[in-house]
Amino acid sequence: MKILIALLILCICVILYKLVSKGEKKLQMQQLPKQPKSNLSPEQTHFLQTVGRLFKENRAMPLLEVYEECGIPHNVVYSRNPDLIRQHIPFEKGSATDNVFMTYALAISKRYGLMNEAIPTHPNDVLQINLHKHEAIYHVIYSVVLYQEKTTVTNVTYTGFRWTSGPICMGNLNVMTNEITQLSPVDVGHLVFTNQRLIFIGKQKDVNKQVKLADILFCNMYQDGVMVHIPNKKPLVFKFNENKDFEIYQISDGINEFALIYDRLRNGTYSENLVALNSDMTEKSPSFDFSADLSAKGYDELVNDIIKSSVKGELLLTSSIQRKYEIGYTRAGRITDQLEYLGVVSPSVNGKREWLVGADEVRKIGTLIEDAKSYNCG
Repeated sequence: MKILIALLILCICVILYKLVSKGEKKLQMQQLPKQPKSNLSPEQTHFLQTVGRLFKENRAMPLLEVYEECGIPHNVVYSRNPDLIRQHIPFEKGSATDNVFMTYALAISKRYGLMNEAIPTHPNDVLQINLHKHEAIYHVIYSVVLYQEKTTVTNVTYTGFRWTSGPICMGNLNVMTNEITQLSPVDVGHLVFTNQRLIFIGKQKDVNKQVKLADILFCNMYQDGVMVHIPNKKPLVFKFNENKDFEIYQISDGINEFALIYDRLRNGTYSENLVALNSDMTEKSPSFDFSADLSAKGYDELVNDIIKSSVKGELLLTSSIQRKYEIGYTRAGRITDQLEYLGVVSPSVNGKREWLVGADEVRKIGTLIEDAKSYNCG
């Protein structure tokens, strides 16, 4: 009898549980906002997904290459006809989706400019910084939060033998403490880059910090901030806030801006056009033609021309070869494999390869080709 009663109670509990769960799910569904249906065409969706992927992957590309990567034909892009290019962008000019697309495209192009082009000086009329002799402002990152390390003592405990008799205490007493170091926000403001210093200007509490570029030991880069290490001082931590304003084509890209500008300033190349410099070096370097040697070893006839346009450190994309030489993806993929086999590009990492040589390194390229074995695609 007791067993039957227990089973009956169990069945009632299961039924009540299912009814309650069903009711909760129904209530949650009613509370969820209805998702609007997307009216984007497949082409529009492809453009937005592609430019979003390029931005998320921290790619730096000229604007024309961004257009081509999204699917605009090579001959249209490099006609450099803005009206013709505009016709192939599948958004109504000035629309919300067009603003989103152009914001991301321009941000990717801005990275390329900071990485390769001569960086112009920034006006000082608003910032009003007391600049040193031969010092100029080259970049400003807005909406930056300054953090500093603060150490607090917690959990004070007492350990050891202790004997007490009335007012008399005897024994050993050891104080145990725990020190906790935390990052605490100090102020929000601007991070200014000059050719001599890194300057933080606080806007809420007027906290100002500065450090000479030459005094910085190293920087730890994180997803949304950077830690700057200084000798005999606590490190400075800058966190870059996320801001998006598609109407004025602005989107937060603080970590990339910091890395690119800091590298150019430390290397002293901030006033040089590295694209033109690399181009001049390539033009001045002795021309080479290893077509016969490559063909004899079974390499594609385009390999020689592709190596001629190589720039050490840049990415090599199969899709770029396919579009530039108007060949099939299979053949373009085979060519990238051959370049890796030769040792002129790095092995593929997440579908990306990097040039290990530049077109100006003729002797090195010749040695690699001479030492390379015949290529057998099987």
